[in-house]
Amino acid sequence: MSFESASIKINNKDVSYADVLKIPDSALLKIEVYSKKEAMKIFGKEEGKNGVLLITLRKGEMFQYDIDKPCSHLLINNNGDTIYCEHLTTATLGGDTTNKNWTQFLIKHLNSNAPVDNGCPPGIYYVDFSFIVNKDGSVAEVKIFEDPGYGSGGEIKRLMKQSPLWTNALCENEPINCRQRERVTFLVSAGD
Repeated sequence: MSFESASIKINNKDVSYADVLKIPDSALLKIEVYSKKEAMKIFGKEEGKNGVLLITLRKGEMFQYDIDKPCSHLLINNNGDTIYCEHLTTATLGGDTTNKNWTQFLIKHLNSNAPVDNGCPPGIYYVDFSFIVNKDGSVAEVKIFEDPGYGSGGEIKRLMKQSPLWTNALCENEPINCRQRERVTFLVSAGD
C-alpha cells in the first residue's frame, strides 16, 4: 500500500499526504493502517480502493520531549509554591543517564502485543504518560495523558506497577519528589 495514494483522514477529516508530513510527532496519538482489502470492506469500494490511513491527533495536555533542551529549573514544591533550583539532577532508573536501564526495563516487562491482543488494526499507537518518582525512589501517580485505546494505556499502568526503584531527583543536592514524563510507542504491523 502506498501512503501517497491512500485515502487519509486526520481526526475524521480528509487530508492529503502533504498534510500528514506537516504533523509533528508530538501531536500524534495513533495511526491506523487499513490495507486495500480491509479498507474496501470497512469504508466502501471507492474510498478504500487504495487503502486507508486514519490519523488521530492528541487533544488536551501535550507531551513534547526534546532531549537537546535543558531541564527547567523551576519546580513546584509540596506547598504549591514555585521555587528555583540552581543545581537540579533529574530522576533516573538506576542512576543511568543514558536511558539504557529504562529501555531494558521496557524490553523485559512491556507486553508489546497488548494492542494486538485487544483487536487493534495495524498502525502506530503512542502512549504519553507521567509518574511521580518519590524521594525514596518509588513510583506513584501514573497519569496517561491520552489513551489511544486497544489496552495500550492499561498496559502502561500495569508496567509501571512493576517498576524498580529509581534514583530520585535532587534539588541543591537534597532529595525531592519529581514528575517524570515518558513516551512508549506500540508498532503493530499487518499479520501480528
